[in-house]
Amino acid sequence: MSRVNQVGIVRKVKGSRVEVEIARTGSCGENCAGCKLGCSGTGVTVQLDNPVNARAGDIVRIQASGGGIATIAAFTYLLPLIMMVAGMVYGGRFMQRLYPGLDANLAGLAFGITALVLFYFILKMVGGRLAHSERNRPRIVDIINR
Repeated sequence: MSRVNQVGIVRKVKGSRVEVEIARTGSCGENCAGCKLGCSGTGVTVQLDNPVNARAGDIVRIQASGGGIATIAAFTYLLPLIMMVAGMVYGGRFMQRLYPGLDANLAGLAFGITALVLFYFILKMVGGRLAHSERNRPRIVDIINR
């Protein structure tokens, strides 16, 4: 299983957890360790466990499972698209068979939007468990610079 490494800076310590700002690599030239995350507004803030006793201002290495990230991305971006397209295609055909005079495109649009809303309700229920499972949770592995 592949691992994805990121660099982040600890912004706050909250008991046994820390708030870490992770730079978006594409927006800062991908030289995060060199600039010490001095950019404002380019990072994503996450709450993580603190097994290495990091303090505010520490630069830490964060590791996550590549497969876990791909699974979460598929649930967030790919499956809603598939649900909407399938709802549009099959919902329109289904409604046109039931009501031959009905516009198939309009019925397909209604089914597609309904499928998309239904998926987001499912994602709301299942997504938390998916993101917070031990396998998919990013973790701090070491302190790069104090």
